Amino acid sequence: MVQTAKEGMMNNATSSEVYVKMQDVFIKMDHGGDTVSAHKELKDLKDAIIPEGNGSRTVPEVFDPEKHVDAYLPVRVNEQRVSNLLQSLLITGCIGVTPLIQKIPTSVLWGYFAYMSIDSLPGNQFWERIQLLFITPQRRYKVLEGAHASFMESVPFNTICTFTLFQLIYLLIVFGMTWIPVAGILFPLLFFFLIIIR
Repeated sequence: MVQTAKEGMMNNATSSEVYVKMQDVFIKMDHGGDTVSAHKELKDLKDAIIPEGNGSRTVPEVFDPEKHVDAYLPVRVNEQRVSNLLQSLLITGCIGVTPLIQKIPTSVLWGYFAYMSIDSLPGNQFWERIQLLFITPQRRYKVLEGAHASFMESVPFNTICTFTLFQLIYLLIVFGMTWIPVAGILFPLLFFFLIIIR
């Protein structure tokens, strides 16, 4: 799609011609999707290429195919059952090797889970909001210059701080409750209270 847009822009095609060619490429990539559904899914892309009028002008200079095509493409989730089946089969297989699993030292498992959790922090919205608490007000503009969540521009900073602190305290309460032998089994109640809090 990027290549098609670049070719159209180099040939001084009108914005509507560039959009139609990109839509055709999208339909081919979609393995036989129809024009009506493609038109609905590509509405944001069309608005970016044809900002106003009937599309008889060339593509606006602010539209950069390298940057904008990915941003305006629809995000889809295709449901499939293979991963759930494989997960169930692996769990079933673990039942047979339970004696071997019991020989793994607990410290190794703790280390593995700690590594997995630390590795998943970059890109986690909650972690990024916690980091935001420690950025001085004079440096917050740097966050907005880079890749950031859309709420950063619309939600006041005090509201973001309050919500993040509430989440952090609640997380610590839930984690702390799991370490209390008698109350540990009641920790799902804290998740139930989230419904009432919400």
